[in-house]
Amino acid sequence: MQLLDSQEIKWTARVQALRQEHEKEKGQLLSHIEKLQTSVIDDLNASHVLYKARMAQLYQKLQERNAAILTQRQLIKEFAREPFNSISELKGNSLTRHAFESKSAAPQTLETKSNLTMPLEQRSFLSHILEPQKNFQRT
Repeated sequence: MQLLDSQEIKWTARVQALRQEHEKEKGQLLSHIEKLQTSVIDDLNASHVLYKARMAQLYQKLQERNAAILTQRQLIKEFAREPFNSISELKGNSLTRHAFESKSAAPQTLETKSNLTMPLEQRSFLSHILEPQKNFQRT
């Protein structure tokens, strides 16, 4: 009987030691999980801030491009309303252009008149802006 009692005490002590070791490991793992959760939350918050800033940048870029498109559409409309029949008419001096403008029967706004007296170099630059790029690649 003493042998059984000594084995029971031995196994009880061993089970108790295993339980304590298990509780210790469990506490360490829970602590590690909590640290990981905190780290993930911090990373998500940082990513959220970065994505929000990136979205703001992209929105600004979109607004700028929309404004450029609207400006280009307006320029296209203005150029389409111009009474020039050929490019050779653009090469004349400002007096001939002014005489040509005064012969035109179409009413013109101040903005259109300022475009008509614009130097040829600036006109060709503006028409270049309106041409699509042939080798456009998305990034």
